[in-house]
Amino acid sequence: MNPAAFGSRSPEPDPVIDILCATWNGAAYLPAFVESLQRQTHPAWRLWVRDDGSTDGTVALLAALAANDPRIVLLPADGERLGAAGSFGRLWERGAPDARYLAFADQDDVWMPHKLARSLARLREEEAWCGEETPVLLHTDLAVVDEALRPLAPSFRAYAGLGALEAPLAERVAHNVVTGCTVLANAALRARSVPLPPDVMHDAWVACVAVACGRTVHLDEPTVAYRQHGGNTIGARREVRPWWPTAWPALWRAFFPWRTRQALVRRQVAAVARLAEALLTQLGDELGAHDRERLRAIAALPRLSLLPRKVALWQQLRVPSRGWLHHLGLVLRG
Repeated sequence: MNPAAFGSRSPEPDPVIDILCATWNGAAYLPAFVESLQRQTHPAWRLWVRDDGSTDGTVALLAALAANDPRIVLLPADGERLGAAGSFGRLWERGAPDARYLAFADQDDVWMPHKLARSLARLREEEAWCGEETPVLLHTDLAVVDEALRPLAPSFRAYAGLGALEAPLAERVAHNVVTGCTVLANAALRARSVPLPPDVMHDAWVACVAVACGRTVHLDEPTVAYRQHGGNTIGARREVRPWWPTAWPALWRAFFPWRTRQALVRRQVAAVARLAEALLTQLGDELGAHDRERLRAIAALPRLSLLPRKVALWQQLRVPSRGWLHHLGLVLRG
């Protein structure tokens, strides 16, 4: 008897998740990362890799890995040195053109076996509620480990004191809480967030577009062993909470070493200003009047003279969940 006569049908196959990874001199870490992908309980994935001019054998290693696993796709060398932001931007725009779901990956991390399955299940729950045409970004917590994968902290959110997960757009521009290697996004978010602006980090950009045009969802469990070593582009920075036992050390760090920290903060302010400017340029009239006003003020920060800049920093970049000591340090050094 034909089961089709009773309206039955084969179950839908698991959707493929396209993983985007920008590599640079990562030969020491790539085998462990790829092995962690191959242990995923959701086996329907493809890994798209763009190398940014490695000199340590990374490209040869990737070619060997791809020869043994057809799910690994190495983009042809283009001879351009783009840096982390530009390389991820190129992948976001050109990799996996038919992707339904996309993830970011860092070359030096190790994924827990349930990462893709748990993230996809939660994201699809959200899509069932808001529709697949709505841009959705899912991100998770991480477990912090050292270079040898020895545990340092069970929760990156607690370790780094990231602050509130939900925030208005301007506050999310001022302080990103989305770690790129935990992200899973749907096709609607990719369509809405291309092209990725130059000199803007991919995770901060897609997170802000999701806040402005769609939804963000947090899965409150670690799905990545977040390896810390001397070559991290960003890395985990431990934030000391502003309570009395640690207030004096926190105050000391707010002032010294002055020039080094001032240079770092001013680079961060410039990056936030570029992000605000890009959102204004690419999202335009889709933003509300209040968001446009705040983003214009943030985008103008690097062009202000000293005193107006301090006032604007105090007014525009305050993130309440990070505490007054953090904000004071930002204003003094910015």
